[in-house]
Amino acid sequence: LGDCTCEAEGVECGSATVCGGGTGGVNCMQDAWSVDLQASLHSDKDVDLYLLEVLDSATPILAQAYNGQSDRVLYMTYLCPDGFVGMAGCSGDVDGEQGIEFCRSSGDFVGIQRRCDSSVSSKVGTVLLGVESKEFRGDCDPYGLKITATYGQEIPSF
Repeated sequence: LGDCTCEAEGVECGSATVCGGGTGGVNCMQDAWSVDLQASLHSDKDVDLYLLEVLDSATPILAQAYNGQSDRVLYMTYLCPDGFVGMAGCSGDVDGEQGIEFCRSSGDFVGIQRRCDSSVSSKVGTVLLGVESKEFRGDCDPYGLKITATYGQEIPSF
């Protein structure tokens, strides 16, 4: 993993289970859920990537980065159980990367509406989320990240 530690802040990188797993944590296999975690950016080239396996539902998904010193860019998309992109609405601009459409926001909020083919037998979709520094400040920039699936028919405006 390389040098993934902001020793002064006690923040480390790696992988962790944030949904389910019997740890008493958040159960992302329901229509509405919320995950709040701490992370850090380590350079102007650092991109933190998150992958959450969640119940496929028509509820919007919102992400908010907070605290920290750097200006950030957030990227998010949703992959349906059949593997196709299921992003039906975006609170920012739509960009493509390796054939996948992402919703991009040059701020601390991003939201997407998801829509998939309901005839697919699997009910587990995948949220892909990236956090990148737009203007990096400092040697280590810890931040908080809240990801929420919420009831509602539209992406809330920020």
